[in-house]
Amino acid sequence: TSISPVSGPAGGGTAVTLTGTNLAGISSVTFGGTAGTPVTNVSATSIKVLTPVKIAGVVDVVVTTAGGSGTLTAGFTYRAAPTLTSISPVSGPVGGGTSVTLTGTNLTGTTSVTFGGTAGTAVTNVSATSIKVRTPVKIAGVVDVVVTTAGGSGTLTAGYTFRAEPTVTPITTPTVTTTEPPTVTGISAVSGPVEGGTSVKITGTNLTMTSSVTFGGTASTSVTILSATSIRVVTPAKIAGVVDVVLITPGGSRTLTAGFTYRAAPKVTSISPVSGPLAGGTSMTITGTGFVVGATVKIGGVKAANVVVSSSKSITAVTFTHVAGVVDVVVTNPGKQFATLVGGFTYRALPAKSSSAIIVKHLAGKSTIALSFPVAYAGKCVTIELGFDEDGQVKFQVVGSVILDASGNGVFTFQRLITSEIVIRAKIDLKTVAELMRPGAIPLPRPPRKIVVERLAGISTIELSLQDKYAQKRVSIELGFGVDGQVKFQVVGSVILDPSGKGVLKLQRAIPAEAVVRARIASVIVAERMRMTLC
Repeated sequence: TSISPVSGPAGGGTAVTLTGTNLAGISSVTFGGTAGTPVTNVSATSIKVLTPVKIAGVVDVVVTTAGGSGTLTAGFTYRAAPTLTSISPVSGPVGGGTSVTLTGTNLTGTTSVTFGGTAGTAVTNVSATSIKVRTPVKIAGVVDVVVTTAGGSGTLTAGYTFRAEPTVTPITTPTVTTTEPPTVTGISAVSGPVEGGTSVKITGTNLTMTSSVTFGGTASTSVTILSATSIRVVTPAKIAGVVDVVLITPGGSRTLTAGFTYRAAPKVTSISPVSGPLAGGTSMTITGTGFVVGATVKIGGVKAANVVVSSSKSITAVTFTHVAGVVDVVVTNPGKQFATLVGGFTYRALPAKSSSAIIVKHLAGKSTIALSFPVAYAGKCVTIELGFDEDGQVKFQVVGSVILDASGNGVFTFQRLITSEIVIRAKIDLKTVAELMRPGAIPLPRPPRKIVVERLAGISTIELSLQDKYAQKRVSIELGFGVDGQVKFQVVGSVILDPSGKGVLKLQRAIPAEAVVRARIASVIVAERMRMTLC
């Protein structure tokens, strides 16, 4: 019935626990046809086994006893070991905190990245071929970079060089020596990331002999004297917060109270809504922490429009066009700190339509549709099939048709007012909806409860088991969807549950492909309300 863990490296050797029934006396456990070793019977409901070596991919797990075999279809995934091909940049300071990008293969699900055996921080999966990470603190030298995933480890030998900390290097020769204390009149950057590395220009007087600049008591990693009235420093790493900036010269010191703010990296915790159409235009709210005015948002690698940082915890943005699929949402602050919500948004395609289908949009507040086709379609029957919202979700069932006049025009009248923005699918001279629906077994589109039965490919019956409180209730099967959310076929049928809340529903035909069936619990059928008038 289950396996833990559900994936491991292609090199095998993963210790897995299988749970089920009648597992005493196991003779073999195979993974995609290859036997695992050794097999240990823990109990009649549990066994342990080490995975064999296999190529990457999803395999069935088969347990064999004297009583026969049991299969866990697609029960285990062999993951290919990651590889590293490049790193950018290839060097950085021994103090760490450098953001680097690693390129390679099979990098999805990276659990750690080490530099000379020391783990990096803020590991972010950008894609299956790219990850970002910040370097740790290390002594100067060349080190190997190792990335680890569920599929194993990959090494970039001598991939990164830790450089010794820079020293103060004046770029001009001081010509004036003064024992007057320094003054500060301005600072070019008042905030930056906690990792440090922000270049800051400080202006004032008597700065020629500046020996040190500290931020919250920690010395700057670099001090460059530009003139008697300006210097440039690089901030050290600090925890988030407001700190004093102190300049020290032979003539004394000067403190700029609360002169610099260290910002923590942003974090994205949620997005609403989590999906939208391929055409873009979805207004979303991103919730998290550490957002800064001027932040940018990318959705699936494409910059979002109308980005507004409402507060440090909320950003609003609008999606652009994109291909269908699940994508990452990345928020980047002006200081280049960023946060990624992996798989945070889904671009949904509208349900597939036939070559003879038409789409009519923007119907909120209407009760009729004016249809206009070329004269070649005169006298044809146009049947309205289903109502969808713009992200492809079924809104309600629409049934009816109209015969186009001699000019190819016609007006379709709904049985009720359209109350929200939807998309209508219409077909011309194809099988009418009535032929597929067979009135008498169509569920209401608005019942209070629903259940979902999955993985139905090739079967013609569905066994339903609900709580006792649903005894004697009618359960109607509504629509068949593929796992990608596309409408696959029309399923019609219903069953009255027995006193135990169980029943068996016989479909009108075997389900042709892997699909999800939506079932609803209701007592009134749609056919009684539709008053179908099909040509």
